[in-house]
Amino acid sequence: MVGVIVCSMLLLVRLPRKVYFYITSSLNRILLLLAIYLAVGALAAACTDPQSNTCEAQQCETVGGTQICMQCKTDGNVPINGTCKSKNDPTVDTSGCKKNGGGLLTTDKVCGQCDGAHFLYKDECYSTSDATGRKLCTKAVDGVCTTAASGYFIPRGATKTDQSIRACDDTAEIMLTNTKKYARVANCGTCGAPAAASETNAKATTCTA
Repeated sequence: MVGVIVCSMLLLVRLPRKVYFYITSSLNRILLLLAIYLAVGALAAACTDPQSNTCEAQQCETVGGTQICMQCKTDGNVPINGTCKSKNDPTVDTSGCKKNGGGLLTTDKVCGQCDGAHFLYKDECYSTSDATGRKLCTKAVDGVCTTAASGYFIPRGATKTDQSIRACDDTAEIMLTNTKKYARVANCGTCGAPAAASETNAKATTCTA
């Protein structure tokens, strides 16, 4: 194996500069495309049974081995703890799921805010007493996560109408209601909340692992 690696290195060294540049450039393009593909897959993925019965196509993702729904198929159904529920379901009322402005749900398919010991994540309300919810956040007050689970952080200044918990390696930039922006650090497994961000420049999370 060592001999193969050494031979490969010698071959690259002896190659003309143009050929070597072509090889490395092609490799970089392949790696970039792969990174983009993986990032898109992490944001939204095809739903499998039983989520595919009630969740909008390509609006699922996995949290700690559990597939969750981010947007329901049917008007008036919203995702609570990762599963679609009718707006008349008691769990919807308990979660405080309402429109972003505080109005009652009508034909909505997502939550605009949560309340109590629930918090907003990807337009869904999660309870800190729910098994999936605790993989994201272990304590919430007045609809805002106050203690993040491992692998997540809390954007400073988040309110009940904001996503108050973010994955350390989330590829999407977030803008809070107060227009503050936060960004992720690629391949970050453990992180801390950064200092308050400005309105114009996204503030990266503080990666610790």
